Amino acid sequence: WYNIFMRIALMGYMAILVYMGVRIMFSSTAEKKADYKRLFVDWVIGITILLLFPYVIKGMIEINNAFVKTIEANKGDFETKKGEIATGTYYKEFVEIYIDYEIDWSKGTDYMFKMGDLAMKTKKIALSVAFLIMTWQLMALIFFYYKRLFMVAFLIIIFPLVALSYAVDKVADGKSQAFNTWAKELMLNIFVQSFHAIVYVFTCCTVYSAAGETSNGLDYILIIIGVSFLNKGEDIIR
Repeated sequence: WYNIFMRIALMGYMAILVYMGVRIMFSSTAEKKADYKRLFVDWVIGITILLLFPYVIKGMIEINNAFVKTIEANKGDFETKKGEIATGTYYKEFVEIYIDYEIDWSKGTDYMFKMGDLAMKTKKIALSVAFLIMTWQLMALIFFYYKRLFMVAFLIIIFPLVALSYAVDKVADGKSQAFNTWAKELMLNIFVQSFHAIVYVFTCCTVYSAAGETSNGLDYILIIIGVSFLNKGEDIIR
């Protein structure tokens, strides 16, 4: 479909070029010729966007992937053995407090596993609620990221038509509303993953720092708010 739309867009740009050439040839005044020359510049910009912007799309995806991998690599080290202190700064207190427990670290090192394990060891209702919220977030994010996958794919597929609309919009009213809207939607859907990663790591670090042995009621409120912030933060960014 991308290739079909690309051929349609190329034919559309050729038709627009022929149209502008004929109008320039038959324009009787210098002012009209100047207007069509300006439109020709917009045509050149539009055909450049059509041919080169796919590399920008690929670049945005690669930048997002690299950023997310960097966050994942530096989110902290959960892996430890009985009697050892974790190297991650945020989790040193956690391991020191519960070092006497026989924790099966092989089950997993992700945030959800550690929150569930911490809730089980401490029998704290707030930590159990936080674990349930994280479980709900997992289910919601699975749906969200499949939807994001199809959304990004769809936006890429229709890109040639949007690039064609750039020249059409410029001829009509001198603006490029369709392309601007499409570009914003694409960037949001691509880079929302980086935002999710930042907020998720930040809130989970905040939660674990507040989930110590001396935690009080206010700390538990912070824990609940922290794990619930992901959706609200995304709304703010949008």
